[in-house]
This record gives sequence, structure tokens and C-alpha cells, in this order.
Amino acid sequence: MKDVVLILTNSDDDHHVIPVMQVLDRKGARSFRFDSDRIATGELKISYFLSDKAHGFEFTIGGKVLCSDAIKSVWYRRPDFFNLPISDPAQREFAEVEISNFLNGLWLCIPDIFWFSRPWSIERARKKVFQLGLAQTLGFKVPETVVTNVPGVVCEFQRKHGRIIFKPVHQNFFSLDGGKGMTVPTTLITEEHLENIGLVEKTPGLFQRFIEKSYDLRVTVVGQKVFATKIHSQCDELTRVDWRNPLLMEKLKYEDIRLPVAIETMCLKLLKWLDLGFGAFDFAVDNSGDLFFLELNPNGQWQFVEYFTGACISEAIADMLALSKLRRR
Repeated sequence: MKDVVLILTNSDDDHHVIPVMQVLDRKGARSFRFDSDRIATGELKISYFLSDKAHGFEFTIGGKVLCSDAIKSVWYRRPDFFNLPISDPAQREFAEVEISNFLNGLWLCIPDIFWFSRPWSIERARKKVFQLGLAQTLGFKVPETVVTNVPGVVCEFQRKHGRIIFKPVHQNFFSLDGGKGMTVPTTLITEEHLENIGLVEKTPGLFQRFIEKSYDLRVTVVGQKVFATKIHSQCDELTRVDWRNPLLMEKLKYEDIRLPVAIETMCLKLLKWLDLGFGAFDFAVDNSGDLFFLELNPNGQWQFVEYFTGACISEAIADMLALSKLRRR
């Protein structure tokens, strides 16, 4: 009987996973938590079986067993952190690639169940160059953008638009001295940056016209439910360019607002086009009230919105998983 919600994540994701699991439990829905980093500790055991009549897989952790034929729906959260205790970089990279490809193969074995969202849809949607062009095609206002490894192109772009920002093409996480994962924030380009602009020859960068903001807007979409949050980011000098610093977010004010119908419709249309059940949209709102699409995170953070505004996002996600409301494709 297919009656189990499979939650694919890692052990550092409690803030998002536990509230949803609590709602599922309250609704009487069975769930199984798959923490990818527990593979290396031996806590999570995985087996794939193939015979002349059938094939499938089995997960075991803490005495709980889940067979692939019992899975009703899958929440693909963040099962991409392995924390392998291997000191040699080459061996660690080999092991990570092996595990990642094995797991991706398992997910392809269960394509016809309800996914929130499908990993291959998430991966496609993460491509910023692709999503920016698609957003503009669907009607969103998008800041003028250039992605290049040509220093002269960046300098000309800066002369044309004045204030410009840099952001990574992909939201990579890295660690310094084995510390906690870090990422590169959106950065306002200064004269000092331009003096070293030759560095883009080694790695292309994404540059955009800087929007003079009145405030930032985070729009969290779960299925057909839309949660719009006004972020008073301009009250602090440190959050005017990029408010998404975990050390500063608690100092900001968050406010539920009603999204213009046209923007809400375009958000839903973009997610449908990308075959996503969830999306965290970031917009910049200028002093004239115009909304500029900055990016879509197909698997973004939302717990802070629920914490600061009381929005029932975990309830909405649990409903999707328990009731399987999304149209299967």
C-alpha cells in the first residue's frame, strides 16, 4: 500500500523538516525521513534489488524500514550533503559522485508518484541565466543583466548603468578551514572591484543594474498558495544590497502583504512551466512601486517567513504531501 511520505533531506535541516513532519503526524500521515549525511555514519542503510520479475529499493534507519513500493509522495528537500569522513580529496570526490549518482538513479525508479518537486525540475530551474530569460518572457520586469568573462564588457556595462551588482551564477556553498558552509552575497561593485575586474577572465560573473529599492519582497509559493512577505531591508545599511545574511535577518521587520494579481499569476505560471510545486521568489521593489524579478530558488528557505509572520507554510507543504494535490506529469 502506497501510504508513506518520503522526506529527502539532511540532518542540518530540522528547522524546515520537523514542522512539516509534525503537521503530517497530526493529520495521521506516515512519513520517513531520509538524511543523506547519515549514509556515511552507517545509520542509514540503502539496498537496491533487481530480479527477473521486479526491482526496487529499501531504506532502513533506527529500526524503521521503507520499501519503494510503499512510497506515496516525495518531498525533495536537500539530500545533497554527505559529510564523508574521508581525508583524501580525490577519494572523497569519487565517493560523493558515486553516492550522488546512485541516489539520483533511485529517484528515477519512482517517477510516477507525487513529487514535491522533482529533482530534475529543481536542477533545471536553478540555472539563473535560463530563469532570468524565462521570467522576462512571461512578463516580469528584470534588471538589465550581463553574464561575461570579458572585463571590457563589465566596464562598459558599469559606465552605462552607473551602480551595478555582482552575484554568483550558481549559489555555491564552500567552507573556510573546515567551517560552516558559506556563499558569496550579492555585492555592489566599487572602484576597487573594477581595478581587479580582470579576475572575471577566469570565471564568468553575473552583473545587473542595481535597483534603488524601497523594500525587498519574498514570495513563497506552495502549489497554488502564495505567501508574499515585505522585507524592510532598507532600514539597515548592511542589508540594503542583500538582506539574506542569517546574522542580520532577525533584526529586520517582515510584513504580510497582498501581491498584485498580475504578479501572482506570473509566479504561478512560471512554476507550472518549470514543473515545480514550490518556489521562493525574490523581488526588488523600487521607489515607484515597480517589482523587479531577481531570482527564483526552487528549493529555498521559508521557515523564517513562517517564524516572523505566522504564515502557514509548513501546513501548506504537509497538505500537498498528504493529499497529493499537484497534477502528476
